[in-house]
Amino acid sequence: MPTINFSGLASGIDTEALIKATSDAARAQRVLPSQKKIQDFDDTNTALTDLKTKLLALQTKTNPFKTSLNGPLTKGASSSDETILTATASNSASNGTYTLRVSNLASSGSYSADDRFTDPAVAMAPSLAAPGSITVTIGTETPIVVPVTATTTLNDIVTAINDGTTKGTASIVNTGQTPPYALVVKSNSTGVTEGTVSFAASTELTTNVPPLFASGTTVAGEDAAFTITGIAGSISSATNSVTGVIPGVTLNLVSEAPTTDVTITIADDKAATTSKVQDFVSAYNDIITYLAEQNKITREERGASITNTFGPLASSRIDENAIISLRNAMSQSTYTEGEYVRIIADLGISTERDGTLKFDSAKFQENLAKEPDSVNQVLKNFGDLVAAANGVIDQQTRLGGVIANAITSNKAQITDLNDRIARAEANISKQESDMRARFSRLESITSQMQSQQAQLTSALAGLGN
Repeated sequence: MPTINFSGLASGIDTEALIKATSDAARAQRVLPSQKKIQDFDDTNTALTDLKTKLLALQTKTNPFKTSLNGPLTKGASSSDETILTATASNSASNGTYTLRVSNLASSGSYSADDRFTDPAVAMAPSLAAPGSITVTIGTETPIVVPVTATTTLNDIVTAINDGTTKGTASIVNTGQTPPYALVVKSNSTGVTEGTVSFAASTELTTNVPPLFASGTTVAGEDAAFTITGIAGSISSATNSVTGVIPGVTLNLVSEAPTTDVTITIADDKAATTSKVQDFVSAYNDIITYLAEQNKITREERGASITNTFGPLASSRIDENAIISLRNAMSQSTYTEGEYVRIIADLGISTERDGTLKFDSAKFQENLAKEPDSVNQVLKNFGDLVAAANGVIDQQTRLGGVIANAITSNKAQITDLNDRIARAEANISKQESDMRARFSRLESITSQMQSQQAQLTSALAGLGN
């Protein structure tokens, strides 16, 4: 049962106020500093997490620079007649001009049954004497065998074929005739091999009266065919998207024009390459701007009292070390064989007084036109140092990396501080209990003395009378 405390009824002392003031003083010394440190560690961890996110964004923008991706030098492919042929080029493509003629497009094969049905939901051959089957083969896949009985409908046939393959599609077509409905099976692939559709019915069906699926029209799949000036003979392809013929280039055949020359030109795409470098500079500057805010120290003066408020990262060197590593990577990204382009500065990239980067795109494009390979090589060296596995950014952001270890260390200190606070609160709580017990005894003694005084005063008054 809780103790009922009538604070100061006898002594006139506000014991609860005195206990609270004593506890507040103890907390100011033993609890509040730890709580302030916990808040600082939490703010630092939040800032480090944000820094990690921004570094990963920088890695994404720098990743295309790596040697494994052929560097940021982007290639463009143009066509003299996009109604016949288009093309796309990867960074590995070589500049050049190619003349092509498209004589044939790749197409898919199909089979159209000659049978016509009034209702696809009604049994096709209710008079069928014995169960039969149809066999559908699409490309090189295993044949699909569909059983057919006297109760089988055209819908059943379509469902069974579509459930049995992803290589082709069966459908019901309204021919506009009487009866209207026909079965069509079409390959989902193009080419002579994978685009072929084979359809056969068992003798139970073809000899039925009337016969079922005894005949139909087969359209064979075809390969694409085209020529390239300088290469003897015709080139065939199972699809209309052709890779490997011109290294690093994908040809997209649009229409047949066997007597029309189409010119494909592969060249450096200066605008796309410039955009990649600009994206990197923007991501880098976003980090510098963020860190400037997180490292800010605010000075507040109140008379003789001076208070400095530190930003979440002001007491950490992790962010500073990360920026130093990035700057070192820039200075190490050189290409000694270049004439106009040997270092990052030759790309129109310079450092401002506030640490951000300035990008002169006009200078970049000028030197890109002079020495595209040198530009690409300098940026590849930088990408390999910064964005590759175990590169500058990976060392900072990976599991067990610099930022993760710092956050883990801060969390351990937060746990320790919370333990200290818990012990301090327990001691303060015990101190409050002890003080209440002492004040309770004081109130009891004071009350007894006041009672005795009243009795003595009464007795003395009686003697006087």
